[in-house]
Amino acid sequence: MKKIIFLSILVLSFCSKSKEKALVTVNNEKLTAREFKILIPQYNLLTKEDVENFIENWIDMELVYQKAKKEGFLKNETLKVKMEAAQKDFIVNYYIQTKTANILVSQQEILDYYNKHKKDFLYQVKIQYIILPDMGTAESVYKQLLNGANFKKLTSEVSMDKSVNKGEPTPYFGRGMQNMDPLLEETIFSMKVGEISKPIKTMAGYYIVKLVDKKQFKKSVDFNEVANYIRYVLIFKKRQQMLDSMIAELRKNAKIKKNIQALYE
Repeated sequence: MKKIIFLSILVLSFCSKSKEKALVTVNNEKLTAREFKILIPQYNLLTKEDVENFIENWIDMELVYQKAKKEGFLKNETLKVKMEAAQKDFIVNYYIQTKTANILVSQQEILDYYNKHKKDFLYQVKIQYIILPDMGTAESVYKQLLNGANFKKLTSEVSMDKSVNKGEPTPYFGRGMQNMDPLLEETIFSMKVGEISKPIKTMAGYYIVKLVDKKQFKKSVDFNEVANYIRYVLIFKKRQQMLDSMIAELRKNAKIKKNIQALYE
């Protein structure tokens, strides 16, 4: 809920709402019914208690926000930079969601994927993984692993992963059982035991994966059992292809200059 409220502050800053009915007013600031419906599109499914809880949380957040503003925090340089980054991130994600909202896949596409990857759904895997911030670092770490570096030790030294058991093998999991990038998952289930993947680009960073073990836990899988998941995977892939194509075109027509050395001057 608090994440939604944080986003509401970004949204409300763009709204002209002087003549609109307020759901709640805190000093001179108000949350209107229109804004609430934008923030919670499924608002009609909420109970009165849910709405009341949202409003109470919004009041708390608004009071603290007003106090911070009064004390001059909005002029803080660190906060300004982080707010601008958060706003850009929000706008970019919303733009991408809007532009890719109408992507569809056919039943035949789903069936073709099922026939090609049917065996994947019969297995569970155990992996080790390293997450890195950029391709250059990822390629360097990948070369170290191919030259015999200890995977667990290297993970603890360089991985962006925040889990407690950094570098330890994961529990066994099957396709669609983890909240994982579908393209990363697809790669993992195509690997052989002991194999180390080349760096794989995801929204969370560049993954390097070692397949620790793979075991069969089902004799068969019904098409209807996995059809919805396959639809999600195919939409994700088409969305990523569309995004990659758009970014490639934007880069081609943009004037881009880099000066990494400025960090060290």
